[in-house]
Amino acid sequence: MSTRSFRTTLAALALVATAACAPDQSPPDTAVRPTVVSPVDAVPITVAVPSAASPATPKRTPKPSSGTCLGAVVHTVDASADAPPWRPVCIAVGGVVRVEWLGPGELTVTPASRASCAYAGGVHMCRLIGTGPARFGTATRRLDVTVAAAASPPKPSPACDQPGTIRTLDAGDGGPPWPAVCMRIGSKLRVEHLGPWGFEAAPAGIMSCWYEAAVRECTFTRPGTVTITISRPDVEPRRLIIVAIS
Repeated sequence: MSTRSFRTTLAALALVATAACAPDQSPPDTAVRPTVVSPVDAVPITVAVPSAASPATPKRTPKPSSGTCLGAVVHTVDASADAPPWRPVCIAVGGVVRVEWLGPGELTVTPASRASCAYAGGVHMCRLIGTGPARFGTATRRLDVTVAAAASPPKPSPACDQPGTIRTLDAGDGGPPWPAVCMRIGSKLRVEHLGPWGFEAAPAGIMSCWYEAAVRECTFTRPGTVTITISRPDVEPRRLIIVAIS
């Protein structure tokens, strides 16, 4: 080989080596490729969907049953300043709320149709004549009473007359209304000194009456509250409220 050919060969080899060592001048691959997640590596995501809220159910105040109430008893409370607080109570119709140590005109009953009250000597005697809630109040106290219908079979009712009692009214006497009373079915009301007119019982149907010689006698035949009105031409009418129970 001649000297010129040898030099040419060396130059060619040098160019090849230089090309092999030169950095890659091609533009970088900037394409974005999606990342593939293997089904094994996938984590399930649970999205909580709020359920429709159910409407709120209003609270109901349970009505007292005859099993949770007292019979027609006399319930006494003390209205003096240092007396214990008054607690709610449930009493059957015909019972009595007795308020002691309280002056005249200082007791209120709401509604007034629940009780008929009489006052004497610092004591208010209030006969329960209608069923439902009642509130007895003074300037500083209140007593909530639930007046329940009479239980069947009846509970002890010491505030009422004994079975077979006969009550007598003298229609010839004037004066304020008689205090309300509680009587049993089968008991009798006898009204004396009154002619065939001037006697009224409302509502009708609670008692059966007969009349003879200025005397009227009435027997209670079913439970209920009745108002007796005695009218005479020379005096103011007088009234008596009677609660009849079994």
